[in-house]
Amino acid sequence: MGLIRSTEDGRRASSRSSDEKPTSQTKDGNEGTGTTSGPATTDEMMKILTRGSSSRLPPLKEVNKYPADIEAEYPRDIKLLNYLNLRPRRLVRLNSKQSIPANVLVTIVFFLWGFAYGFLNVLNENVALSIYGSWRTRALSGAYFLGYLVVPCTIGRYILRRFGFTAGFTSGLYIFALGTLLIWPSTVLLSFAISMVANAVIGSGLGIIETTANLFIAMCGPLEYAEARLCAAQGCQGIGSLLSRLIAGYVVAPEVNNPQDIINLQWAYLAICFYDVVLAIAFYYLPLPEAPDDDMRQLGERRSEENNAPVLGIPVFLVTLILGVWSQFFYIGAQETFVSGFHNFRRQVMPTTKLTDLDLDNIGTTAFAVCRFAVAVLQWKGFKPRYVLLIFYLGSVIVFAVCMNTSGTTSIVFALLSWLTLAPIFPIIFAISLRGTGVHAKTAAAFLATAVGSGTFSALLQHAVELSIGNPTAYVVTVAFASAGAIFPLYMNIVPAARRQVDPINDEYVH
Repeated sequence: MGLIRSTEDGRRASSRSSDEKPTSQTKDGNEGTGTTSGPATTDEMMKILTRGSSSRLPPLKEVNKYPADIEAEYPRDIKLLNYLNLRPRRLVRLNSKQSIPANVLVTIVFFLWGFAYGFLNVLNENVALSIYGSWRTRALSGAYFLGYLVVPCTIGRYILRRFGFTAGFTSGLYIFALGTLLIWPSTVLLSFAISMVANAVIGSGLGIIETTANLFIAMCGPLEYAEARLCAAQGCQGIGSLLSRLIAGYVVAPEVNNPQDIINLQWAYLAICFYDVVLAIAFYYLPLPEAPDDDMRQLGERRSEENNAPVLGIPVFLVTLILGVWSQFFYIGAQETFVSGFHNFRRQVMPTTKLTDLDLDNIGTTAFAVCRFAVAVLQWKGFKPRYVLLIFYLGSVIVFAVCMNTSGTTSIVFALLSWLTLAPIFPIIFAISLRGTGVHAKTAAAFLATAVGSGTFSALLQHAVELSIGNPTAYVVTVAFASAGAIFPLYMNIVPAARRQVDPINDEYVH
């Protein structure tokens, strides 16, 4: 199959005699015939595999330098290989209908990413508890979150701003795969040091993916649906995590009691690594829309007055972002103190039950995913995100306080209910904090992902308080974290300038 001809070459070819074989010439000087000859097909494949420059579109690395009039055109005789080398319309210029394919594609990645991480999380927890004990297990969790604390605002931000979304996805997945591969020698050698490094590398890779994927979903389409899109995408991530937890917990590694059991799991880690690499390769070739700085600047200027209204002398969008990062930091702290202490909490308040810890975890994960879908529908119907965030934050504080002061079945029921109250908080904070950031959206997304790094110390803090004052009183740490995070929705519902800035309006995209 021949290369797509440029307009000028097409006119030149049409002026030739019918017995003369037409040729086409690309911008970089390569030639190909108009027939479906072998060399032409090989040439086209090589250009696509190496992302050769196109006569229509700039190189991938110049994602922030697109001229305003560049959009992909799809000839009627388009072939599959040529399609892979075309770039769709730019991200913030897509309306609701046009954004569906890109959103579906990245939502599938949320599912696959959740599947890989859920599988890995169960294996790591079973392995760590069997050979390292509770303190070192929580230290491993802290090493994972340390990757979030350092990488998104440094390496992740640079990759996203310099090379774009495709590079962000692929680099994050490759780093994730590297961390998974490092777990293999750490489990075989029973090396705590290598396990710490492996978890930090995994957290680094997922930190880049978190920055890239959440920003992409939030910006892909009209902003009035940003929170709904992100809740739905992260709901799919929860479903993937649930399925993998079921497989890992009940089939692959139901019990890990000795080093030989750990060695038998090494192939599972290798499979996860291979899975991540294949996913990264797929992302490299799939055409994703990008968000050049000019478009992001225009998007921010659409509501310039509302975004730059002063609050204590500071533009309101900046106050919203700062408090959003604050809230994300304490939300992750609340979530991790709850999750890391849940098994010991259950043994204290309800020692005998037919349900295992894994059963309760899976019930909670199911509620977590379903609630995100329900809240996505609620916001799609027009319920304001700031109301939803306030309701669920206050609900979390109340539920955790009840867990502290009850026991038995009541305490377990409310603990499971906390999965529901926590579910939509993260995606709503992420999406709503990006409003008005304009050209700074990629930096804002990096700092919001960095806030996840609060898990570095929160699980260790929870365990120390648990050993000091026991369960269920130790959940006072979780109540404190959730109460601190609730300052953000209170601010958005009390300050008039913040209400005007974060409330969605119709058709908020560049057009």
